[in-house]
Amino acid sequence: NRMINVWNQYQCRITFNWARSASFYESGIGRGIGFRDSNQDCLWVLHVEPSSVKQRIIDLAKNQFKKGNSFHQYFPLTKAGDKSGYSDDHLWLIVSTTNYIKETGDFDFLKCRVPFADGGAATLYEHLMRAIGYSFKNCGRHGMPLLGYADWNDCLNNLGKEAESVWVAQFLCYATKELAILAKLISKEKDYSRLNKLYQKMRRIINRCAWDGSWYIRIFDHKSRPVGAKNCKEGGKIYLNTQSWAVLSEIADNPKAFKCMDAVKKNLATEHGIKLLAPAYKTFYPYIGAIGTFAPGLKENAGIFCHANPWAVIAETKLGRGNLAFSYYKRILPAARNAIAHIQKTEPYVYSQFIASDESPEFGRSRNSWLTGSASWNLVAASSYILGIRPDYKGLAIDPCIPKKWTYFKVKRVFRGAIYHIEVRNPEHVSSGIKSIAVDGKNISGNILPLFKPGTSHLVKVIMGRRGLNAR
Repeated sequence: NRMINVWNQYQCRITFNWARSASFYESGIGRGIGFRDSNQDCLWVLHVEPSSVKQRIIDLAKNQFKKGNSFHQYFPLTKAGDKSGYSDDHLWLIVSTTNYIKETGDFDFLKCRVPFADGGAATLYEHLMRAIGYSFKNCGRHGMPLLGYADWNDCLNNLGKEAESVWVAQFLCYATKELAILAKLISKEKDYSRLNKLYQKMRRIINRCAWDGSWYIRIFDHKSRPVGAKNCKEGGKIYLNTQSWAVLSEIADNPKAFKCMDAVKKNLATEHGIKLLAPAYKTFYPYIGAIGTFAPGLKENAGIFCHANPWAVIAETKLGRGNLAFSYYKRILPAARNAIAHIQKTEPYVYSQFIASDESPEFGRSRNSWLTGSASWNLVAASSYILGIRPDYKGLAIDPCIPKKWTYFKVKRVFRGAIYHIEVRNPEHVSSGIKSIAVDGKNISGNILPLFKPGTSHLVKVIMGRRGLNAR
């Protein structure tokens, strides 16, 4: 209650305003505001700051090039962009925009004309389509997106021009699937069909080339050598992100999805959270990148990256494993770590960038608090996926995945101006599955709550059960 209602939302607001530009850990002068970061920071201020998010998305889209890629960061005062070459930046524009429309219902936003960084202008929808097109056009030997300078993991940054990122391939599938749904809703049938075909093609490539038997490989370097595979000589045999995003992007069938997330539990999960990779690199390999410059168990070198942990939480809810999802959520939850404040050593009410893992002598110590994407994604994981109250284009979706011992919870959610008082009961002690939903005393079919006039208030009663809708 304290985290979701107060501190987590407060941190999201601060992070949205300041991004990574000024804190005890960041000087801000040299790096501006990250394109990737800012799109993600939008996710959980949407319900209170939709107009600010809308303007932020426009500002970000102005830093995209005509061919579809984007600057890595920009300076909000001058609007100037800086650096490029990252393989994932431009795709995050799809995440922020689709979530904005789900929250607000503002489909007309897609018609807004936005200039490109290198001249000319197009509708926001065209910006999104070009982002997808750029990634599909720039693929390597296996048919997966080229890594470029780096992807989300900035420290995997020296693998060569022909290196391919399996994670970007998965993220591309996620973004393509989201954009396909949106295209269908706005009657862009040709785009819908094309995007679906592209999604299926990349899905097949990933499963054919990057499945290592128990988990997904992270990267293929410029010589097609795998990074994040069982046969890697030292360090990084398994990476977290390609397992969680295999589930988030739905490229993994059920056997692979459960198997790769079981591998996360076995190889990466610790009492203080989930490591980004294992084992840590104990040797600096120049051809891999800066990751080996960190001590084992810190930062990207097998640290517990709090930004990536909620992706594993969301993956477990999609598999229906509410007990494990909530356990992962609590392991890095600041308010749940007060008993170990002498180990934690950061503020007891905000997320940090990372926690030292069991491969470090400072296991459990947190660092780089406040300005981190951890804030937004942990709130998304808790509210939209554990509690399962999730904005959708057609209304508010109800799809909880909770610990089996929970019998009841209630949430007040303001959505498109209407107030929903939601009471969820779990008499059969299940993690997922909805037997019935009643809105103002009347049962509805499906799990999408109807839209109501702004200012009105409505009572929603949800009963969970084993044979219910969305049981997993």
